[in-house]
Amino acid sequence: MLIRITVIWLTLFGSSYSSTNTLSFEVERSQNAIIIDVNLANEDTLSGMQIPLDLSMSLLGYGVDSVYFAGFRCEQFFELFYKVYAEEDKLFLYMIESADATLESSPLLPGSGTIARIYLSRVGAPQINLWRIRNDLINDEKRDLRYLFWTNHAVEVPCTFSPADIDISQ
Repeated sequence: MLIRITVIWLTLFGSSYSSTNTLSFEVERSQNAIIIDVNLANEDTLSGMQIPLDLSMSLLGYGVDSVYFAGFRCEQFFELFYKVYAEEDKLFLYMIESADATLESSPLLPGSGTIARIYLSRVGAPQINLWRIRNDLINDEKRDLRYLFWTNHAVEVPCTFSPADIDISQ
């Protein structure tokens, strides 16, 4: 019976997922602020994502002001939050369609566009003028905070990380 169900599942939903999901960034800078758009181009239907970012904000002399999800592709997700890990100079973004199967929600359908906007503001003198946004692990003994994307069938899928530079030298 289990083999038959598995065969039906694979026939209906397929056994592999696209590897053409890509996370990228657009960085705008003014005198005392940096705005980073977090963009996602996905061919897979997604139900959640975890995005740990190494922004090295303190080295650049900036701090996280806020992160907005409203008005962007994941705004209808059930849970949207961010956490700043100041001691590691990292930012963690978390977006999940629904943690409760009884709630009505919609996954992120294939498409492309902004999923979040990060606002940084000047908080001190810079120690460096250029930093490449990286995907990096965050040390947390209680939670798994790795770079992770999953489908509406709870299958982890790859997502290419396309870094961008933050240049404050001008």
